[in-house]
Amino acid sequence: MARNIGYSATNINHHLKKLIKEKLIIGFIPVIDYTRLGLTHFKITVNLINSAQKKQLKQKLIMEQNIGYITESYGNYDLEFEVIVENINQLFALIDEINLEIPFKKQEIIFNNKEILVNEDPL
Repeated sequence: MARNIGYSATNINHHLKKLIKEKLIIGFIPVIDYTRLGLTHFKITVNLINSAQKKQLKQKLIMEQNIGYITESYGNYDLEFEVIVENINQLFALIDEINLEIPFKKQEIIFNNKEILVNEDPL
């Protein structure tokens, strides 16, 4: 970071510690490159046949080890979630398993989704 903005590492470290102490920075979020682990990242958006099953779907997804995050959508979809798997067959098996219990009206699979910016607390 210091090299990129032209400041010394000591100067950056000092300011970073000050921001943490003043609680302007309250945590750090890792951004993992799953491809380096031999895994593939997909984003799935779904519309449920019965929107009342959204809570049930969220609970099911929380129990799955391959789920990176779950987001409630305000747009065209009921729910959005990230799946990290070894291959496409594993992805389809997971979707089929979920769909048997909580049927989807519509789903969209987004492949090669790269996160450019993670902003947990936008101003």
